This record gives sequence, C-alpha cells and structure tokens, in this order.
Amino acid sequence: MTKIVMQSHVADFDAWLAMFNENESFRSGHGATGHTINRSVDDPNLLILAVNFTSPEDAKGFLADPALKERMAQAGVDAVPQSWICEEVESRPY
Repeated sequence: MTKIVMQSHVADFDAWLAMFNENESFRSGHGATGHTINRSVDDPNLLILAVNFTSPEDAKGFLADPALKERMAQAGVDAVPQSWICEEVESRPY
C-alpha cells in the first residue's frame, strides 16, 4: 500500500479537522482510499497524517496539485509541512 505520511502544524485542530473532512472528495479524486490522523500529546496542533493511495503515481499527483497548498492554507496549516511517499512494509497488531 502506498501512503503519504505528512507532519504538519495547524493553528486550530478543530477548525483544521472540519476543513480536512470537507476535502475528502479532493483526496479521493486523486486516488486516496483512507487516512489516519495522529496528534502530539504535547502539542495537539502538531499532526502526523497517513493518507492511503492506490499507487505511488496517485500520491505524487496529489502532492503536485497546486490546489493542495491553497486548501492547506485555508485549513490553517501554519508551517511548511514535511511529507514522504511510503510503501507499507508491515503492519501487525499486538
């Protein structure tokens, strides 16, 4: 499975989450199939996202879309995010 893993900081988590949820069709239009959202326990506005994609090409296309930067700014992303396109190697519950 291909994922974009992104570290991001937002001004207000609740406002960001509302906008993130409104943009589901934008993500799925680029081949996204699901996501997980994680927050820092020390700073609840520091996020680690993992968005699943159907292929590396879809993930690259999503990151290259100029509308992404605009939508992130509207959602309150207040620092330059870091992102990585990854292939899941293993996932195992304990």
